[in-house]
Amino acid sequence: MPVSSTPHHRPVVLLGGSIGSLSYARSLGRRGIDIHCLGTGASSPVSSSRYSTYREMGDVSKRESHWLEELSSIGRRQGGRGVLFPTGDDTVLFASRHAITLSENFSLNVPGEETVRTILDKKAQYRFAEAAGVPVPRTLYPDEEDIESIAEEMDYPCLLKPRHSRIWRATAGSKLTRVNSPGDLIRAYHCMARFDPKVMVQEMVPGGDDCLFGFLAYYGLDRRCLGWMTKRKLRQFPPLYGDGSLQESVREPRVEELSRRLLDGLGYRGMVGVEYKRGVDGEYRLIEINPRSVSGNLLATAAGVDLPFIAYSDICGSSAPGGVGFREGVRLINEFWDYRSFLEYRRAGRVSTAGWLRSVIGRGKVYAYFARDDPGPFMSLLSRVGSERLKRIGGIAGE
Repeated sequence: MPVSSTPHHRPVVLLGGSIGSLSYARSLGRRGIDIHCLGTGASSPVSSSRYSTYREMGDVSKRESHWLEELSSIGRRQGGRGVLFPTGDDTVLFASRHAITLSENFSLNVPGEETVRTILDKKAQYRFAEAAGVPVPRTLYPDEEDIESIAEEMDYPCLLKPRHSRIWRATAGSKLTRVNSPGDLIRAYHCMARFDPKVMVQEMVPGGDDCLFGFLAYYGLDRRCLGWMTKRKLRQFPPLYGDGSLQESVREPRVEELSRRLLDGLGYRGMVGVEYKRGVDGEYRLIEINPRSVSGNLLATAAGVDLPFIAYSDICGSSAPGGVGFREGVRLINEFWDYRSFLEYRRAGRVSTAGWLRSVIGRGKVYAYFARDDPGPFMSLLSRVGSERLKRIGGIAGE
């Protein structure tokens, strides 16, 4: 989706470093825009991209003053007003909290802090969704006093989830736990409550990875939706409860309708990803809102809706288009996640090697890491996978 006029080049700083950040670096870097990324880990795919410089900064939630000082220093050196894009939950919260200070050197468009906090707390998010008429899975919010009674009234299997998934990811290393009985739920609750007692117990909406649908969009400074698409997951890693490893652009009017209702009600601004699961009754139930771009961001660009450039144009004051314009049937493969997903699918007898290869090779396919003009991230991925395999072989040999 081209913009109607090309904005003057202004430097961009990405806050994050995830695979979603790489889609920004490539989209904007290919247009000759200077990209610098402040990341939270040394293994970021952006760190080896030719389109961006990279600096590891550590956990933004624990080093806010350090991040503010570095951004102030970048602002003084960049020779003009830059554009700031936070690409993770923590960095969006950071940017919304310090938007006034950051706006001294950068232009940015993020949701207000109250909106971000509503979204990041699943209990507040779901209650807002229900009030807006958006279906959600049956969800209860236990504490130590009522976990046993809740365990008796749930249907099994069900899911134990954090209200703040970013905290669990950082501490427990997962974003949910499947439980199969009241005893399992009680034990899992007491185990997980050590990391964060704010949890929720949720029904499992039946269906596989291909029952998950999403809405990716950018809402402009004036809160209008300037670019959007809908998508479907075909595989995840880990299967059923992970991140999209094979995704496809599809047109789902109900997903668009529910998402616009939800986001208009929030008075939303900035990048966003909304996910639903379609039940056996055909209804879509909200799984989560992400107040940022998501790992499938490149899918939108490949399907004709270049969300990073639409956002950049809007923030820089250049006109950006609205309306529909994405191509259906485009597939995005995350090479790292999907290979690992394939191994689990094959063990379960759900896909053959030939079937998997057909799903990831051929026309209409784009890749999260591989790009002919930017081979660094894919080569770094191969190196990392090779190192992990050698460590596993060494561990087995040493037993």
